[in-house]
Amino acid sequence: MQLRLNSNETFKICQLTDIHLGASPLIGKSQQTLAALEKFLSVNSFNLIMITGDLIWGKLVKDPQAVLYKLYDLLNKFEVPVAVTYGNHDTEGKFNRQNLRNLESHLIFPADKHHSFITADRENYTLEVFRDNGELAHLIYVWDSGSYSKWQNKEEYAAIEPEQIEWFNHLPYKRAASSIDLGFLHIPVKGISTSHGKDYSRQKERKNLFSGN
Repeated sequence: MQLRLNSNETFKICQLTDIHLGASPLIGKSQQTLAALEKFLSVNSFNLIMITGDLIWGKLVKDPQAVLYKLYDLLNKFEVPVAVTYGNHDTEGKFNRQNLRNLESHLIFPADKHHSFITADRENYTLEVFRDNGELAHLIYVWDSGSYSKWQNKEEYAAIEPEQIEWFNHLPYKRAASSIDLGFLHIPVKGISTSHGKDYSRQKERKNLFSGN
């Protein structure tokens, strides 16, 4: 589903992160989470729902399809494009990120992905936001930041890999310093202690990174 920016309107993004749904059948806090989410989406309008990881408790969920389909069935009630990336808890069970990505086919309104690049089972992609006249208005960069570090003597959580940085640096977009673009991932970039309002720059371009964790 193409992302559109209507004239004289603000492009609104709903970021969902760390909702940590439990095993099926959903009970307790998982049911409460979905009920609260449905109520929230019913009274607010968005141009994009961006899910940034830890959708499920991977160690507890034996059947991710049953759990994620409950979430996706809820999102399918709203004609809003949905994009997904994953966190450290999502693949702690016996399934990998490709298994989870395959389940995204259940979404009726998936956001159009561009320049998808998968490395070490992590998908990175861009979302393009267009104006009414067809002009590219904004870019949204999505990185899968992985789960846990493979490097010795490093922090517990994983980090963006060199291949992912190369992908970002070689994207074909020509953006000006005045371009307003965003980036989303689950695990914050090293050195960023909070997820909101931090600047990230590349070749004089100003970005904002939003994460979960």
